[in-house]
Amino acid sequence: MADRLLLLAVVACCQAIAAAGAGRIVLQNDLATYTLAPDGTTIALTDKATRKNRLAPDTRSPFLTLRKGKTTLAPESCRFADGRLVAAFARGAITVAIKVTAKSRYLVFEVESVSDPAVDEVSLANLVVAPAKYVSGMSGVAADDEFAFALRALNLRTNGVVGGRPPRLAAIAYRKYGLVGARFALVACPAPKLRDTLKEVVRNEGLPYNPLGGPFALDAEANRGSYVFAAVSEANVDQWIALCKRAGIAELHFHPWWRSLGHYEPRKDLFPNGLAGMKATVAKVHAAGLKAGLHTLTGCISPNDPWVTPVPDKRLATDATLTLAADLDAKATTVPTTEPPGQFDTVWAYGSR
Repeated sequence: MADRLLLLAVVACCQAIAAAGAGRIVLQNDLATYTLAPDGTTIALTDKATRKNRLAPDTRSPFLTLRKGKTTLAPESCRFADGRLVAAFARGAITVAIKVTAKSRYLVFEVESVSDPAVDEVSLANLVVAPAKYVSGMSGVAADDEFAFALRALNLRTNGVVGGRPPRLAAIAYRKYGLVGARFALVACPAPKLRDTLKEVVRNEGLPYNPLGGPFALDAEANRGSYVFAAVSEANVDQWIALCKRAGIAELHFHPWWRSLGHYEPRKDLFPNGLAGMKATVAKVHAAGLKAGLHTLTGCISPNDPWVTPVPDKRLATDATLTLAADLDAKATTVPTTEPPGQFDTVWAYGSR
């Protein structure tokens, strides 16, 4: 049945292509029609409910571009056949094939082949849409109260980018992580349908998700309660529980509870009995009918964390390599380098870049 529906979706696209004429390519689902010119330029993205073109006025951008070294190329031709967009670059010397799957409320694109192994980057969609009231790179959405766009990367080979004024939506694949297999979903729908459509995307496309977060968040009763950031300890947990009860707070959020960012071992002044004491403290919170949360800064490593001292763990990410200007001993507090370390923050902190 699923195969038959997919076949019908592809047939619908092919029929629309034939009707468009002049070599235009039309991709569509129940909610929107996406029209490309023969050279791969996006001509229109039409809302089927209102028949409005939802692209930014006076903007034309290629559906896909590629970068090879310092050169960025736009396609010279683009054709659609057998459910695939095939774009040709550099007088036909390079071709890129993109599989297109039309779902009822969204489109899925996947890089199937790139003929030149030296291509460094492929950028897909490249939609510049009408100015929107709400634009968020974190949520991957550009929307107003009438119509909404969303772009979702469907695997780790794909970098979804949404932002700017007017908003631009793009999915970027890099040779470093593998171009072939990069995959993303494009949503263009009436704004009231956005959350339900995104629920379909995460469920149907096998994305990891939390029923308390993302498009499900507004439906989850568990999200209605307040929480408080608190320096909870074995000694004061009963006081914090009493405060939460009086204030109607649903969750006691432990912060800061760690000795160092990285290993996240419990602080001895808060939890003298270590992890066992921390578990007992959390058990008290649960027994009181409250939830316990643990705050972490997973992108940060403290200089005094065991992963850094005395010898940095080889698995740590390397931003740059500097050359020592002199030997160091165990008591050294300054690290002299031959290169100026000006690109690094002077102070390491939560808000540093």
